[in-house]
Amino acid sequence: MKTDINVVNLTVLIAMILAFAWLDWRNKKHVLLLAIVFVMFATEAMFIICRHARVSNQIFLTLSVIVHAVLWHLVLAEAFRDRNLPRIPIAIFILFAVVNLLWFEGADSFNYLTFIAGSLLYISTLLTKSFSLLKKEELDFFLTNDFWLVGSPVAMFFGLSLVFAFKDLSASSYLILPGISVYQFMICVINLCYYAMIITFVHNEKKLRHAG
Repeated sequence: MKTDINVVNLTVLIAMILAFAWLDWRNKKHVLLLAIVFVMFATEAMFIICRHARVSNQIFLTLSVIVHAVLWHLVLAEAFRDRNLPRIPIAIFILFAVVNLLWFEGADSFNYLTFIAGSLLYISTLLTKSFSLLKKEELDFFLTNDFWLVGSPVAMFFGLSLVFAFKDLSASSYLILPGISVYQFMICVINLCYYAMIITFVHNEKKLRHAG
């Protein structure tokens, strides 16, 4: 999940600073987003520490993926005001993640299947709930900042799932810039889009609070 392009680290740091400065700690959606941004910042920091210490960081990345996916499912529940929404998806995902960590991809390598499973589960849950609102003609939700929030990780989940699924293709190792492969470049661009959408949500929330 990590590239050597430092602009990603900088963007994560900016997103965390703005989130902690502008979001409301009394709002549960905001608290969950703060937790998400902090987890991603901690993951980036841990990656750098492990790289310089020359120790494996794969278990930390995998645990980050699990926590990250669970938190986004909880955001879905808050945004759609349905506390029962994430229970089954989260239970299924955690069970799969634990089994994959212990018996399949293991703790010594990044658990790509766990990331893909969490991503597809989130996207399918979001689509199911969105179509339900469309059938009820509750269209106002799609114009709110909450819809922007729940849509923020979609490109990242879908994009990185595709990148990870085809990571072994020879084309992914082709260098498009000195020292930067197609694989690294795609991860960088997708992460930047993800954090840009989060920053946009945070900025919009700040404006809404001041307008109220």
